[in-house]
Order: sequence, then structure tokens, then C-alpha cells
Amino acid sequence: MEMISDAIDDVLDKDEAEEETEELTNQ
Repeated sequence: MEMISDAIDDVLDKDEAEEETEELTNQ
């Protein structure tokens, strides 16, 4: 279960990082 949670956290972190990158690029 912990490994799955870590994997989900990694995916969410990537999604958030992509959104932040898009915001910086749009400026």
C-alpha cells in the first residue's frame, strides 16, 4: 500500500510541476 501511495504522490507531483512550468511559460 505504501509503495502505491508513493507512486501516486510522484504522479501528482509531476502534474503540479507541469502546471507550474506552464504558468511560468505563459508569463
